[in-house]
Amino acid sequence: MELLRFLSSKGIGNLSDTKVSFSSTDKMKLLLLALHHECDPALLSLHLNWKDFENFVTIILQAKNYVCRTNIHLTMPRIQIDVVATLEGMAMIIDCKHWKDMAASKMVDCANQQHVRTKIYVEKNRNIDCGFPVIVTLNEVSQPFVNKIPFVPISRLGSFVKDYDLYRDQLCIVNR
Repeated sequence: MELLRFLSSKGIGNLSDTKVSFSSTDKMKLLLLALHHECDPALLSLHLNWKDFENFVTIILQAKNYVCRTNIHLTMPRIQIDVVATLEGMAMIIDCKHWKDMAASKMVDCANQQHVRTKIYVEKNRNIDCGFPVIVTLNEVSQPFVNKIPFVPISRLGSFVKDYDLYRDQLCIVNR
């Protein structure tokens, strides 16, 4: 009961005399609270579906001052982007892979597709100077970069964003 009162005091859940209820946004609020208390993002994301995983990526990036848009659809050509995170004229074009395992050949396909999406997004969006493709994964992967495209485990997303400048020379940057 003490835990429920604590969560309720943080705006998570609705506690009444006879029942406890949680809204769909309460899960994300709880994840943010757990991140704030330095819980491992990989452990937190294990129990998320693919849509929650995308929202979790967005929460992590927003906590680092990125402006995020999710589930973006473009036409001619038709593409879908999971998350676009922008900061100071630079955009991360993110594909979220909530898979347990990823074969090397699948990683190459994902990297190539994300590169194409990034080129199209940068070409169509006049509000950014450049963009770079990123694949955010549920687990560690065998190769951290494929064709200069980073595969970032959710557990390392915060540090990757914080240390972006250290990786800049290794990244596939698409300029306007």
